Amino acid sequence: SNTSNFNMSITSRRSRKTDKNLSLILQNVEEKEVAQLDLIQDLNQEFFFRSYELIQALMDVDSAIAAKMKRFVDIIGRMHQLYAAEVAEGTDRREQIAEANRKLRLALESTAMSNSMMDELKESVEEAWRTADSVQHRETVRQHSLRQESSAYDHSKNNIEVEHEAHPKELRIRSLVYRERDRLAGEIKDYQKRLEINRYYSAGLEQINENHRTTITKQHNRLKAMEADLYTVMNKNRVNIEHLEEKLLSMRRELEALNQTNAELRVFQRKYEECGHLTEELKHRTDRLTQENYMLQKQNHRLEEEKFQSKVIASGLEHDIKTVQREKESLELIKQVHLHEIKKKADVNALLSRRFMQISKKNQDLIEQESTMSHLVVVVEKKLLYANSKVEEVKRQRDDVTREREKLKVEIVTLMDAQSNLKHDIFNQRNQIQDIQVLLDRANKTLDEKDNKIHHLQKEKAELVSETNDLSKNIEVLEETLQNKNERITTLLERLRLKHEEYISVKKQMELIFSEKAALEKNYTTCCRDRQTVQSLNSKLSFQVNQLTTQLAINEKDMIGLRNQIDQLNSAVKHKLNDIHSRDQQLQRMRVEVHEMKMRSEQLISTIDQDEKRFKQVSCSLEDLKKEKNLVGLQMVRRNDELKLKNEKLSMMQLALDRGTMQYNQRIEDIRLLKLEISNLRSSNSCLERALTQTSNMRQEVVRLERQLNRERLRVTAFTEEMKHPCHIHRWRVTYAKDPKKFELLRKIQLLLKRNIRLGIERSRVQAQLQESERRYEKLKRQLQYVPDRSIVDRLWKQRHITHQQSRKIKAMQAELSINEIDLQARECLIDVFQQTLKDQLMPNKPN
Repeated sequence: SNTSNFNMSITSRRSRKTDKNLSLILQNVEEKEVAQLDLIQDLNQEFFFRSYELIQALMDVDSAIAAKMKRFVDIIGRMHQLYAAEVAEGTDRREQIAEANRKLRLALESTAMSNSMMDELKESVEEAWRTADSVQHRETVRQHSLRQESSAYDHSKNNIEVEHEAHPKELRIRSLVYRERDRLAGEIKDYQKRLEINRYYSAGLEQINENHRTTITKQHNRLKAMEADLYTVMNKNRVNIEHLEEKLLSMRRELEALNQTNAELRVFQRKYEECGHLTEELKHRTDRLTQENYMLQKQNHRLEEEKFQSKVIASGLEHDIKTVQREKESLELIKQVHLHEIKKKADVNALLSRRFMQISKKNQDLIEQESTMSHLVVVVEKKLLYANSKVEEVKRQRDDVTREREKLKVEIVTLMDAQSNLKHDIFNQRNQIQDIQVLLDRANKTLDEKDNKIHHLQKEKAELVSETNDLSKNIEVLEETLQNKNERITTLLERLRLKHEEYISVKKQMELIFSEKAALEKNYTTCCRDRQTVQSLNSKLSFQVNQLTTQLAINEKDMIGLRNQIDQLNSAVKHKLNDIHSRDQQLQRMRVEVHEMKMRSEQLISTIDQDEKRFKQVSCSLEDLKKEKNLVGLQMVRRNDELKLKNEKLSMMQLALDRGTMQYNQRIEDIRLLKLEISNLRSSNSCLERALTQTSNMRQEVVRLERQLNRERLRVTAFTEEMKHPCHIHRWRVTYAKDPKKFELLRKIQLLLKRNIRLGIERSRVQAQLQESERRYEKLKRQLQYVPDRSIVDRLWKQRHITHQQSRKIKAMQAELSINEIDLQARECLIDVFQQTLKDQLMPNKPN
């Protein structure tokens, strides 16, 4: 007993020291809410240093809990390192995205600058062509005027020489005719030179057109190659998107499995609460046992008082014995008679002493059972603490799983944003291809414009290739992150499996506790029976003590020994009562601590729920903002495309108006020249008619002049038709009035013009049909992107099969739960029956 007291005192001193160290460490720790913590700055080296100090302080109290705390701190440290690394990667990705956006803005600005430069080059080329045409026209006019002056000078010399030889009137007529002839010949030469210049110009234009055609074919081939590259990129992106969708489906399945595990953990928590209620009932029963022990101690005190009274009676009996000794001589005969009876009574006293020893042994057994019960209570409390720690671990793991699920949701949103950005980039690329086709249609005029546009297209192609490479790299990085997340989820599933095995072990331990409880209840019934027997024996012994008061004087020495033993037993009982009182205080402290832990856990759960609600609200608002942003971006893109189309239409209309104004001015000048020529011809005709009236011998010359007039009229009509419908090619037969099939040629020209007009209308109609077909093709592409494939149907069938199997498993689990509930109800009924029997047994004992 002394060694046990010494050990208890040492353990109490150690516990006090450890409590003081823990209190000092906890005073130094700053208390903050979990929502206010910064997971990068607050979880620093000081935090981990304090946690390790706390673990060292806990090593003196309980090494197992300290080892588990150290494991948790190590896990938190690794999670903090991973979180910091992911945050750094996120910042790097944001910087990369900002740089990509900046590059896109620079590219858009460069394209706008290039478009403006191309427009300026077009205008400068048109002005250069205009100035070249005007210079050529001026040079031809000057050459014509010089030739007229030289021919007039030569004719004047010839006329002066002829006037001296011929008649003056005839000379005048001849001079006029020759002048007109020379003028017409000069004009014919000028027209021939113009025809040669126009032919040379038309040949140059044909060469330019052939060069344009070759460049157009090359650019078409390049466009086809670019379209093939785009098609391959689209296929790769589609395959990547399908892989990502499959991964998302797998992640969703795993999230469903985690939700199922959470449901199982909730069921485990409910069962744990039921076990807590059972432990409370056990504590109540232990309290009842302590009360009964207290009642037994009171009965022992009563017995001691009765013994004291018997001692007083024994002292009175000694006085009587002295008086009897005086009369001893008279009672020797009676003494001899009663010797035999005294021997019998001595035997009875020995039997009583033996029974007292048996009662003391039973009392010691009861005390040992009480100590074993208290030890079992301590073990149950330790198991409860261990189960609470496991529940807290499971809660922490559930929080980690929820955090990782939220991270996965954020990553899914980023992937969806990347997918939308890819679609947007593809749409922009298509629009750029359409712009390139419009530029190719415009590029039929000049080679310089085409070269610049080709250079611009090459730059854009290089930028697109770089962008596709960046996108492929981003997709590979995202796939690696998804693989890491899958590995983490597998590790978490293995941890959950281990926790489930621990839960099964705890369940088995609880069943062992229930069996031990049943054994304790049986021991309690036996103790009650022994107590009843002891009470009956005490009543018999009290009756016998009253009868044998005369014989107690002989056995005073034995009574003194019994008193010493009783004193020792009383001291042992007092030590046990002190131990029981200390254990009760410890139990109360542990209950207070458990209550505080429950309050803290409820507060933490409430804060977690509030944070989850806030996070859901914030995520909803962010999703709404992202949707609005995407809508605004699409609207801006559509408006920019519409503005581009309108600007292109305006530029085309402006070019058409400029061409019309140039042609109108040219035709006005041609009409003015033709009017001058017609007036000159009329004047010459009037002169010739006057000469014909005066002369009748010049019929041949008149016929010749009429033929020349017809030829000139045909030329005028040909030139007027050409000015109306310029073909840049003159038929020499029409100009020289030697075309025998003029009417047929006119008909052919009219038919060809009609055919050209009809073909132009059909070409415009076919272009419109092609645009509509391309638009429908794009619509079908967009619709087919969202049409489910055969693989998706197979996945749906597999998912249905999996859900059917899981529903079967759930039904089996429900059946097992119903069976377990029935077993629990049966056990509760048995416990109620045992409690009722205990009450029935205790009620009749209380009045005794």
